[in-house]
Amino acid sequence: MRTPDTLLANIPWSQLTYIRLHCEAPADQFLNALRQCVQAQYIDIERVKPSSLMPSVPVTLPYLTYLRVVCFTDDIITLLDDFNLPSLRTLKLVTRPLTTSRDVKGLQALAARSSCTLETLHVDDWFLPEEELIAYLSLPCLQSLRKLDIASINISERTLSLLIFPSTTSDVGGILPCLEQLHIGYITNDGLLSDVVGSRRRLTGVQNSPTSLKRVKVIFKRRRGDEPLLHDLDILHFNEFAEQGLSISWSWI
Repeated sequence: MRTPDTLLANIPWSQLTYIRLHCEAPADQFLNALRQCVQAQYIDIERVKPSSLMPSVPVTLPYLTYLRVVCFTDDIITLLDDFNLPSLRTLKLVTRPLTTSRDVKGLQALAARSSCTLETLHVDDWFLPEEELIAYLSLPCLQSLRKLDIASINISERTLSLLIFPSTTSDVGGILPCLEQLHIGYITNDGLLSDVVGSRRRLTGVQNSPTSLKRVKVIFKRRRGDEPLLHDLDILHFNEFAEQGLSISWSWI
């Protein structure tokens, strides 16, 4: 963590398939190192700092299926502008950017540039504006998702209504039709989330129904202080879903 310059310059990158780097360094240093990882299948990098010296040619990693990036100082999507990842299936982004807007279209551009099929998306962005969260969920490149893990303090009725299948707020019908796992936090509304889950439980003989959810994990948000918000409707239905065989859990934070 204290000697990233020496570290990054002396690793046999071209031989590695599994890489975890938790050292503070500018994005251009990470990218110059990762450019050499032609055999990489799994990359997890943390403590990425912004850099004005970004490469002009995208970093192409032909075998990479898993990418996790933690960046607390800038919009993380701008870093993805420098990747071409044709085999990418899992993308995990953890960020607390200082800016109020996000480059939502950058994720769609990555998928189009790479011709990849995303199956898992994890976005941990507490202050993600709901308008941009909705824009994320509506992206064409995410309609193949089997697992969605989203954490934001700005999830309200609009987002949950969009996730009901078919959507009650979208003109294009149901989004994320292939979803099998949903991890979501931080919820304050009572009742709508159970509607989301219920709408994604496949019914035999019903045409155009989505893939049935197999696993759900929910984090409810507490009131100010330690008093938990009541979620009587949601929990009532969650218990029913559990009796029907759904793996479902919930907690408060």
